[in-house]
Amino acid sequence: MELLTLYARKERSIEGMSTAKDMDVTLWRVYRPSDFTNATRKLIQEGPRLADGTVLFPVCRFPYYSTGKPAKRNKYVTINCFKWKLQWI
Repeated sequence: MELLTLYARKERSIEGMSTAKDMDVTLWRVYRPSDFTNATRKLIQEGPRLADGTVLFPVCRFPYYSTGKPAKRNKYVTINCFKWKLQWI
C-alpha cells in the first residue's frame, strides 16, 4: 500500500510574540474539487504550487514552539493517527 503524500515547507510564524527567525512548518496536499467550498481566491492564486503547476491546499500548521513538528530529515509524519509520506518543497 502506497502512502499518500503531504508537502511541507517552512514559513514565517504568524504568532504574535514570534521573532523574524521563528519558522512554522505548514503541511499541504494536492487540491481536490471537494476543497472548493473551503478555498479562497487568495489561497489559490498565492498558495504554493508544484513544478508541474499543481495547486496545493493546506492541511495543518505546526507552530515554531511545537516539539512535534517535522524536520527536514523526516520522511514520514503522523497526523490524526494516519501515516503520510512527507516531501519538502
